[in-house]
Amino acid sequence: KAKQLLKEAGWDFNKPLNIIVPTGNKVREQSADIITQDLKAIGLKTNVTTYDFPTLLAKAKAGDYDVMFIGFTNSLDPDISSMYKSNAPSNYMKYNSEKSDDLLNKGKSEPDVEKRKEIYSELQKLWNEDLPVFTLYSDNDFSAVSKEVKEGEPKVFGFHKNLQNWTMTGSN
Repeated sequence: KAKQLLKEAGWDFNKPLNIIVPTGNKVREQSADIITQDLKAIGLKTNVTTYDFPTLLAKAKAGDYDVMFIGFTNSLDPDISSMYKSNAPSNYMKYNSEKSDDLLNKGKSEPDVEKRKEIYSELQKLWNEDLPVFTLYSDNDFSAVSKEVKEGEPKVFGFHKNLQNWTMTGSN
């Protein structure tokens, strides 16, 4: 079915996909291997190159790729203008949408939580239609902030480890 849809869309099966992958993240490297095998199975040609992270970012900023495997760590705030806004520093896919930019600006400046939820829901619908990023998976991660963390990592975001060993000094 995928091959048929690509033919109907006028895909050039002779043009190889330039796929770039960061080294050092086994899950991403394995994901790239699996997806590359799947792409080859439907008749696509691929060129996969692995790079250290600084080189990968330079390639990303230059737009020197067709498919890139990269992870994003977002803050607790739903605003991700740095990735989706036109000309944003992490907009490696070169997504350019006036409607998205307008909604991002509205969402960032709206103090009412319920109105913000409506704005970000509209953004989700737009991004589902435009598909500027195709998300493969999400790491099983969590966020916590507390001055009462005795053992653990009281940080806002990132990769937390050994949650089972965390203790709290207070009653909360």
